[in-house]
Amino acid sequence: MKRHLAIVSLVVLSMGAGCMGMTSPDLGFGLGVGDQDQTNTTYDWNTSTNATLTLQSDKYQSVYELGNDKLELYTHGPVGSERALDVRAVKYRYPNETVVTTDHSDLSVDKSNSRTVIQAPSDDGQIAFVTDKRPKSVTTPVFLESDDPSYEIVLPPNMDIDVPILGTASPGGYETNTEDGRVHIVWDAVSGSSVSVQYYLVRDLYIFGAVLGIGLLGGLAGVGYYLLQIRQLKQLRQRIEVDADIDTGNDQQ
Repeated sequence: MKRHLAIVSLVVLSMGAGCMGMTSPDLGFGLGVGDQDQTNTTYDWNTSTNATLTLQSDKYQSVYELGNDKLELYTHGPVGSERALDVRAVKYRYPNETVVTTDHSDLSVDKSNSRTVIQAPSDDGQIAFVTDKRPKSVTTPVFLESDDPSYEIVLPPNMDIDVPILGTASPGGYETNTEDGRVHIVWDAVSGSSVSVQYYLVRDLYIFGAVLGIGLLGGLAGVGYYLLQIRQLKQLRQRIEVDADIDTGNDQQ
């Protein structure tokens, strides 16, 4: 019994550790600014928010509406310091829907220690790029300089944030809807400095529920066994007391 409970506890703790790991910010390690994947990467430019992030398992696409002719990108390091965000497959779409890559002379990407600066051909249009992320979470600063920009994050298929602890989104004030099997998280206005989402695979929810149920049943079985032992000890004590009374009566005779 104790062995089974220990195994269940280990599984629950392992899953909890995985959930805690999901809250870590994106560090952007391992990527270099460049034009890799430019020909193979396509973007959904028809967005309804100022910023749209479409998540995949280990990376995500970002599409930003510009308010000026450049976009400064960064992320936070392990101790909170700012560092340049590593991006790839950078593209720009003109208002007339013409799309250009960094091969275009007026679209450039410059990287320093603390910033990656995308210089666009114009102060309107849209900028898109790809960057890596941690599994089942994403955290990004609000890069847009406009007041209270709107944001949308599209989760990978079969992912959700509906169950607290397993799934979270920050800041609050968002709405969710499902389109084509993918959950869309939408903020009409973001006044904070960052947006973050932690999500889970729907299948994991059933696994978590099963493990929790097994742990609960194991706990109930342990309580039942404990109560049974108490009852048996009580009955044993009563028999001993009865035998003692009989022996005392015989001695008095």
